[in-house]
Amino acid sequence: MEQPGHETAGPNGRLTVMQIIPALESGGAELGTVQVAEALTAAGHRALVVSRGGRMETPIVACGAELIRLDVASKNPIAIIANGFKLAALARKERVDVLHVRSRAPSWSTLIASKLTGIPYIGTYHTIYREQSGLKNLYNSGVVRGARVIAVGDETAAVIRQRYAIPDARTVTIHRAVDLTIFDPAAVTAARKAALATAWGLAEGAEVVLLPGRLVHRKGHHVLIRAIHRLVEGGRDNLVGICAGDDQGRSRYHDEMVALVGNLGLNDHVRFIGHCEDMPAAYALSRVAVSAAVESEGLQRAILEAQAMGVPVVVSDVGSGTEVVRATPRVPESEITGYNVQAGDPEALAEAIDRVLRLAPDDYAALSRRASTWVRGSFSHDIFTSKTLALYREVVAEACAGGPAGKQKA
Repeated sequence: MEQPGHETAGPNGRLTVMQIIPALESGGAELGTVQVAEALTAAGHRALVVSRGGRMETPIVACGAELIRLDVASKNPIAIIANGFKLAALARKERVDVLHVRSRAPSWSTLIASKLTGIPYIGTYHTIYREQSGLKNLYNSGVVRGARVIAVGDETAAVIRQRYAIPDARTVTIHRAVDLTIFDPAAVTAARKAALATAWGLAEGAEVVLLPGRLVHRKGHHVLIRAIHRLVEGGRDNLVGICAGDDQGRSRYHDEMVALVGNLGLNDHVRFIGHCEDMPAAYALSRVAVSAAVESEGLQRAILEAQAMGVPVVVSDVGSGTEVVRATPRVPESEITGYNVQAGDPEALAEAIDRVLRLAPDDYAALSRRASTWVRGSFSHDIFTSKTLALYREVVAEACAGGPAGKQKA
């Protein structure tokens, strides 16, 4: 195994960081990649991103980072090994100081590259992966075998500690962040809102309930649709549920949800809009944002974005659902920013949505202010990127000194 060549950069000099992610289409992992690349280049470091690319590659290049196209998505063991050698060659050529992998299949390729070059790697555990067997546990563990594993929330960190026999010091919690310059209610013009309302076919006076997230079963779109049915049956004729997110090729669930909407007579009350380019305007048009997740997930950035925009939220209580909203009984009613409900319960979800919609204007405004103030004080872009860059330096310093970063789990 080679020793890392940090003599040029060193822990206090200009770093070269290589982030590895399968694609750059949409999602929390992808946005985190962009945010870190921007922070690295802004601080004078060199940012490399290895990926097959996608719609989010534009800001990667725009910030001065370098996109290296390589398909690292394959779960085929031969492809994983081959990609490990390719990453090692790239890391040597580009004189990389630290590798940062953000997905499971490429985590094993990154482990191989790290072993071949001596360059330390960090993994980010972006969601609470399902583990139906010991083999699945082994596959998922590639993310945690580096010098550090980043958990995106407290619940995720607890799961990592429960599942894997790694020292607590190697698990670092860095919460996902919201770009507060983008998700700023004052920055969303009336023209942007009007354009989006027209694109969505919203009538005057429509009350929008927004579910931001990929159109997959674990996000619980079926629960929201049934909750909307209850609310419409109860007289909320102006209610419109907006499902904003791609199905990413999982058309079966999409088709099932379209059929469910039709069977319940909700064609005028539910829209599947796919990927939305202007999420700040989407939040600005919404009265309430929902996470109806039925399985544990990592920290849900979209719910934080909604609150930053002053939109009250209703969130199911699985996984990190209790981390992304201040709700009773954890805080007094006077300090809440939204509500938690039991996962998979359409009636509870409908009641919580209705509770928000029934708020008097002054009470709604107060809830909105609390939500925005909390997120802006706790989940800022600057906090996220400063902690991540500090972790890079810590790991590089350890590698230079022959410390724990050079003794990664085999």
